[in-house]
Amino acid sequence: MKRQEVHMNDSTATQAEEHNFRAEDRRIILAHIGLAISALLVGALAGLLQTLERVGWIQLPRIFLNYYQLLTIHGVLLALVFTTLFIFGYLYAGLARTLGGHLTANSRKYAWIGFYLMAIGTILAMVKMMTNEANVLYTFYAPMHASPWFYVGLALLIVGSWVASLVVIMNYWRWRRAHRKESSPLFAYMAWLPSFCGCMPVFSWPLRWWSN
Repeated sequence: MKRQEVHMNDSTATQAEEHNFRAEDRRIILAHIGLAISALLVGALAGLLQTLERVGWIQLPRIFLNYYQLLTIHGVLLALVFTTLFIFGYLYAGLARTLGGHLTANSRKYAWIGFYLMAIGTILAMVKMMTNEANVLYTFYAPMHASPWFYVGLALLIVGSWVASLVVIMNYWRWRRAHRKESSPLFAYMAWLPSFCGCMPVFSWPLRWWSN
């Protein structure tokens, strides 16, 4: 009986270890998810305030806060920042779970580079939105224009997402080379394919230049 209990305890401990992320991967995943949730909360608050102002329940102090400013913050943080960061945090977690239990050491460096680029870009764009220099909504329709630094921030967000896509591709192809005769895990296959397509604009620029 005692042997059976010990065996069950050892089995439970082994299963718990298998379901735990490595500390290095956990920090990367939580950084993306944490910043994504922060953007969600701020964006949701901006959406609530602009809705209350729209229906006439509150009056915004227009000296430093207005309806279109909140609408821009709401759209950018929810449609662009939250979705991008949450997606890559989720993809990293899924890849670590399905491709051998961890991300590659080399890819972690690029994961942090991508995260810092996206974080700096988000902060830069947020500063310009808060200072009322970027009331262009999240679609940036012409002829509306914002501070150049707002577009620099969004460009950093995009470039950071390309670097994060590279991390997904690196981990998939590392597993693919080591398991040539095996079918790819469905999650990993569905993760690397859109990541590769997302990087296509980077490779298309030399082709467009050459075609001219």
